[in-house]
Amino acid sequence: MTGALEDVEIARWLAPRLAEYHGRQGRFAQGYAALYLWVTPPGQPLPPAVLLARGILAWREGQPLQSARDLTQATEGFTAQGQPVWAARAKLHHAHALYLSRSADFPAQLQAASEDFARLQMPPAFTADLEDVAESLHAGALDPALRSALTGLLGNAAGLRGVPVQGLDGPLTRLDISTLGTEQVTVEGETVPLSPGAVALLACLVLRPGQTRQEVQLALYPDKFPNAAASAIKTHLAEARRHIGENVIITDGPYHARRYQMGAGYAVRLDLLEWRAALIAQNLPRALSLYQGPFLPGLDGSEWAEGLRLETRAELALLAQQVAQAWLEAGEPLRAIATCEQCLLVEPNVVELHEVRLQAARRLGDPRRIRQYEAEWQALM
Repeated sequence: MTGALEDVEIARWLAPRLAEYHGRQGRFAQGYAALYLWVTPPGQPLPPAVLLARGILAWREGQPLQSARDLTQATEGFTAQGQPVWAARAKLHHAHALYLSRSADFPAQLQAASEDFARLQMPPAFTADLEDVAESLHAGALDPALRSALTGLLGNAAGLRGVPVQGLDGPLTRLDISTLGTEQVTVEGETVPLSPGAVALLACLVLRPGQTRQEVQLALYPDKFPNAAASAIKTHLAEARRHIGENVIITDGPYHARRYQMGAGYAVRLDLLEWRAALIAQNLPRALSLYQGPFLPGLDGSEWAEGLRLETRAELALLAQQVAQAWLEAGEPLRAIATCEQCLLVEPNVVELHEVRLQAARRLGDPRRIRQYEAEWQALM
């Protein structure tokens, strides 16, 4: 009897955690299957931990309305059980589901969740959750009514990035490559210890598949002597294969003109490509959640990398400028200021954003802001 009870308790502890793990990797079918490790007889209400996990799975899978229903019940259940930490976590994901469904209730729910996180001093313990909902946090920060309340959450997790928007159910291995403001690779959610050069090699092959080794050398190390560049690429190849898998980078073609590309057994997510998709969709919150700084900041002397740095910086600034200008023309100078300032956090030297922000302050008629923004604008000129 004791052993059976222990098995039940283990299943109850494991089920929601395993479901969330599979959901974070995009394996939704496995996530839903894991939920039923927690045996609940038909007709009885589901425990709040299961509702929380199911709600998170639902918004990841693109069902924000179902997610909001589950997360509302999860919040109520945790509150009734006297578990404020888990209730706050459910509130945060509920706010994200409301954002995804474009609900008018999103701002109030996000403010309530952020206040709970601040009162409970939760950010360090829930960094993964903050990363999951980064897009909605940045959307909230563009609202002047929420900006101050969200400062603590965004400040405690400077590396927030939006989660993948596509699911993955199948035998492929998930490989995430982060290049905007950092150089990091994760395999199935686990960080892999790769050098910046190895990360740059992977990014280069995702963006330019089918290159020869000489072409990769010229892209990454144009200023190195050929032998030194060849040695560096060889080292990066060995490093990636050792830490990720032998077939993560494959070759074809004749021996003296081998062409390199990513292996077919990997579902690769490159943050730069998702950032470009956000730009095309004119989705500034998602673009800001993905952009944490220059492309491959540790790679020096590469014209290819520098070109992408200039491209991403200019396109992000242009989108932010367009959004801020639209708010200004709509008679919302505070929203225009919030938009400019959110972008200036990652790209502080964009003159055009300083100019729009100054215009908004003048439209607002705020002497303090005008003096401050004029001084910061003139410092750049």
